[in-house]
Amino acid sequence: MTNAKAKQIATLVNEKPFITVDINVEANIETVSGEFDVTKEENIKIIERLAEEKGTMVCEKTLKKAQKELGVDIFGFGETIHRTYPKLWASLKENWNDSLISGAGGISLAVTSFLRKYMIEHNIKGSFASGGITAYLTDMLEEGLFDSLFDVQCFDLKAIESLEKNSNHLRMSASQYGNPEVSA
Repeated sequence: MTNAKAKQIATLVNEKPFITVDINVEANIETVSGEFDVTKEENIKIIERLAEEKGTMVCEKTLKKAQKELGVDIFGFGETIHRTYPKLWASLKENWNDSLISGAGGISLAVTSFLRKYMIEHNIKGSFASGGITAYLTDMLEEGLFDSLFDVQCFDLKAIESLEKNSNHLRMSASQYGNPEVSA
């Protein structure tokens, strides 16, 4: 791993606090044995998907242990709620650990691995990216690495803001995204 950044975003869902944690990880592959070619685009996608699945699993397991078994807010979610919604925090702080244990948290994990770096180094520009969109993909759109984003679901505030402001960040229904019988 060469770089990792995490950002917490507090929002209200049905008037209850909801924390989204965006994690961006960049990594390099140091050694490869066998005939797996890490320079092929399809292999890069496989590596990124596997890394994202593993990272999501580790984050969710850690969050569950902290909340359910230990009953503590080791990630500082309460502080994020306090900064974003101070009046709401005043009513939650006394029983925060109880609220945290029974509440739901959200983890949006974006593992860019070396896609961005690879695209820049090899002067690659994608026509589009689609699916669940995070700040990291909106940054790549703004950098000109993609012509457009087709958004099935925004995973963070920056993605929502981009969808509202950037004419190349377009909505896409889940049916359009996942059903081969539906044309765009």
